[in-house]
Amino acid sequence: CGYKPNPDQVSSFLIEQARTPIPPLTEIPVERPLERNPIVKSGHVSYILQGKTTKARSAAEILVNVLDELSKRDSSFITRFDSRKHGRKRRYVARTREELYPGRLGLAEKSKQLSNGWWVGTNYSKNNINQIIQLACEVAGLRIGYDLTVNLGE
Repeated sequence: CGYKPNPDQVSSFLIEQARTPIPPLTEIPVERPLERNPIVKSGHVSYILQGKTTKARSAAEILVNVLDELSKRDSSFITRFDSRKHGRKRRYVARTREELYPGRLGLAEKSKQLSNGWWVGTNYSKNNINQIIQLACEVAGLRIGYDLTVNLGE
């Protein structure tokens, strides 16, 4: 019942396994229960990204900071995020500010530049910012409410 290798094959296999380096163990994150409402809309405007709390002045500032931090952690994040479906008429991020608000220079002037040179629009409602942050988490492989908790204020 089954295959039984000869002793020479077993010996060769074991010697080969002993030569193969064992990769170091990676830290396994401790599972915390997911929060029921990870995007809060009351109180102080802030976010917690993988244990680090950052306060902000507005929901738009949180959006810019989160996208900037995610693009610093992973250089391919912003292009993957850009390739996803955006709003009905406008892009969430673009290589130039004019691409964010086609034909609306006044709004383009309110956009913010990320540290990698890309631009992000800031003229969004808190509900839109919530959706954009959730999409960013999906692209980055983060769990909203666990890896990122956001308080967008009232």
